[in-house]
Amino acid sequence: MNIALCTDDKYAFPCGVCITSILENNKNEECNIYILTEGLSESTKAKFKTLERTYNQTITILTIDAKDFDELKRSNRFPKSIYFRFLLPKLIKGEGKILYLDCDIIVTKELKELWNTDISNYACGVIEDQRSDDIRVQNNIELYDTYFNSGVLLMNLEYWRENDIAKQLTDFIYNNAEKCDFPDQDALNFVLYKKVHYLDYTYNYQELMLLAPKECFLHKSKWNKLLGSNETPAIIHYNGWIKPWILTCTHKFKSEFLKYKENSPWKKEKLKPRYTFIQKIMLIRRITLNILWNKDHCIE
Repeated sequence: MNIALCTDDKYAFPCGVCITSILENNKNEECNIYILTEGLSESTKAKFKTLERTYNQTITILTIDAKDFDELKRSNRFPKSIYFRFLLPKLIKGEGKILYLDCDIIVTKELKELWNTDISNYACGVIEDQRSDDIRVQNNIELYDTYFNSGVLLMNLEYWRENDIAKQLTDFIYNNAEKCDFPDQDALNFVLYKKVHYLDYTYNYQELMLLAPKECFLHKSKWNKLLGSNETPAIIHYNGWIKPWILTCTHKFKSEFLKYKENSPWKKEKLKPRYTFIQKIMLIRRITLNILWNKDHCIE
């Protein structure tokens, strides 16, 4: 299995824990892990090397020149590294497929079934976003259909090369910066419209899905299938404000992150002490809404 992540020193801790969870649950598979970065400290590189030796798997750090993305929209929330995955078809030569994962992810099960998904006629295998049916998201890019999350992408590298998908994506972001709230994700949805294969929610179980149905922007017809995937999802995505490396985090699956942290070279890494003021407000709002919904409603 070929698996790729993008990081810098700031996000190396969750990236390392994510990779630990992948390797811990896929010991019978040959895993080739690629880390795309503009640069990492020597101490961080040493930790990834320790991880490589511990599991007898291959972890390759690819230091890239990301100047092609200098003019694309970015912010504190969306740094330039969100675009690094666009380089995978060019960097990973001779391979037909790769699984891209965001760093704020934990893998809890084998990925063989996901990896073996036939995507020969598609650009990617993807999972619906937690806000897929939010008309505000659709209006932004004028795309009125299922909207997927870009944190887990089973990429058909041959398709990307043949159709120069990377250039289409960068062109879209450059020309539509004002309308892209989620630059890389919006571009992927627009450019790859009708060119993706949708996978089960368990392969990218996102934060608001845990608060379904009140906080999750998915149509009611999808609720039963959604809730049926949340016992222990194969891939937990801590997207949003509730990060498990924050000491006061109340995420349902925070313990999963801590379990793999203990098995990683980042075992002694201290959790961040608290949320920012804005994160606290968002957290309180979500917890309150979820309590009220569970009290007054039920799903048949």
